[in-house]
Amino acid sequence: MEIAKRDALTELVTLVRKGRLSRRSFLVRTALLGLSTTTATSLLASCGDSPTAPIYLVWQSEYDISGVYQRIVDDFNDSQTAIHVIFQLGPGGSSDQTAIERNMLRSHSTAVDIFSIDVTTPPEFAQQKWLVPITEAQWPLSERQKYLSSPLEACMYQEKLWAVPFRMDVGLIYYRTDIINTPPNSWEELTAQAREHMDAQHKGYVWEAAQYEGLVCNFDEVLHGFGGSVLDPEHDQIVTVNSPEAEAALNLMVSWIGTISPSDISTYTEEVARKTWEMGEAIFMRNWPYAYPSTQKTDYAHKFAIHPMLYGGSNRTGHSCIGGWQLAINAAISRAQQEAAWQFIHYMISEPVQKLAALQAGWIVTHQDVYRDKELLTKYPYFKELTPILKTALPRPRTPKYDALSTALRIHIRQALTTDRKPVPQVLKELASDLTTILTS
Repeated sequence: MEIAKRDALTELVTLVRKGRLSRRSFLVRTALLGLSTTTATSLLASCGDSPTAPIYLVWQSEYDISGVYQRIVDDFNDSQTAIHVIFQLGPGGSSDQTAIERNMLRSHSTAVDIFSIDVTTPPEFAQQKWLVPITEAQWPLSERQKYLSSPLEACMYQEKLWAVPFRMDVGLIYYRTDIINTPPNSWEELTAQAREHMDAQHKGYVWEAAQYEGLVCNFDEVLHGFGGSVLDPEHDQIVTVNSPEAEAALNLMVSWIGTISPSDISTYTEEVARKTWEMGEAIFMRNWPYAYPSTQKTDYAHKFAIHPMLYGGSNRTGHSCIGGWQLAINAAISRAQQEAAWQFIHYMISEPVQKLAALQAGWIVTHQDVYRDKELLTKYPYFKELTPILKTALPRPRTPKYDALSTALRIHIRQALTTDRKPVPQVLKELASDLTTILTS
């Protein structure tokens, strides 16, 4: 919230508490400040609880239709009177949200105090000094160990924690249990099984190969399965994508097109893959966990299962790509606002709130103890299967220049997959050259 608006709001609340402003006038004036009727009414409800005005915070979340975030905010506001959080729903699509956040943070806007940021953005935002680092004094290592390590790792940059993971996504392999008796562990096994069982009614394998972030995630998973990487995990300035592992991974992906995967797979997003799968037209699918409860509502509810991400070549460990949303504090706000923001974030990641989010929205939360909760496992039995997958998942390349890096990955990988296919060695050589230019410019 902009400082002038925040001060005006504090003055209005003070006037109500002193009996010098009617509630009707309060609603009129807060509307002029841009507050919704719901938010203003919520503030009115707290006006009689404390002789002093609370600290006001604005949290902009990612897009959500579950209503869980508003409930969490309401519960927090009802639990105390020192801090009042105003909930602001973000736009649909992570790219749109990140663009808005980037513009606000670049201009040092104080309109939002707490941001939900995409899993790929902490290094960029941290390098620009747009966020407040979370110290060990605030959040000791003994507490951090209760959370999944891979999303925490994604929030680290230069040995500091710049955001706190609230919920995550992981890539999963879905398969038809009425067709496949023993699920594959390797990409080669999936290829063979899909080829053996596919027919006129069943595509072998559907995945995300359109030129967008989904393609980067799919490539990353196959690449990690073969033991390769885009950048050196220990040195984010070293490009490692032009490797035998990457060549094996991309060659395999190319071999799927027009064989076990549709010839138009380069147009498939998550939703196209999901709809194909839910119509019973695919034997295998790569997608995110959101497709699980969705599939349970179809005729194939009892004919599918999930499996950990696969490996390839001589490697024996698969790694899912992680997605998700992290909570971060705007560095442009005052120290008092920052401290209050951390109190709200700490509440958000507490086990009871994480359990609520998992139960009500089916989200893959980050507190590990939640996955042992009997009530949750009764409602979502497949959460038990997620535990080992979550522990081996890996983030996408961690670099402040991820946006440009991702764009280059989409362009070059697609060149190997479309009709006018470039040879894989050439694609990887040109990709490595472009990534090196991006990282050193």
